[in-house]
Amino acid sequence: METTKGTLQYNISGNGKPNIVLINGGSGPIEGWMKILQAISESSSVFSYNRFGVAGSDKLKVSQDGLNIVNTLREALTSVGFEPPFLLVGHSLGGLYAILYARLYPNEVAGLVFLESSTTKGISLNEYQGKAVKTINKMFKVFDYLPSHKQLSEVNFVKKRLI
Repeated sequence: METTKGTLQYNISGNGKPNIVLINGGSGPIEGWMKILQAISESSSVFSYNRFGVAGSDKLKVSQDGLNIVNTLREALTSVGFEPPFLLVGHSLGGLYAILYARLYPNEVAGLVFLESSTTKGISLNEYQGKAVKTINKMFKVFDYLPSHKQLSEVNFVKKRLI
């Protein structure tokens, strides 16, 4: 499906209400939902997709902060005619995007479901880690910027516009 920022890979299955929107964890692909997709599609319409930079969606062209991710999702849902109200299901980091969507567009959200969701408190856990763990995390963070398109990756923008 084409958006103003590029092409997103998506899937719609099932037929019924509520309209369920599956929001993947950080950089997770649609395939992560395959174990439950058939069961929930038996009674509801289900939209799942790959964010930019994941699997068959276009590579990253803009920073993947929460606001960009939520607005791209909203544009995608409108583009394919998937109508609110939505039951947003967020896995891991997707839980934070579901919360942000609900805050920005409360009239479009019927409910939220969290599966092993990240929380805003979890973002600040680094403050409580020991010096050795902080050093290791800094070393691994270098890999978040290689190659250059990874600089736009959502892992670099978790704190921005999610709290």
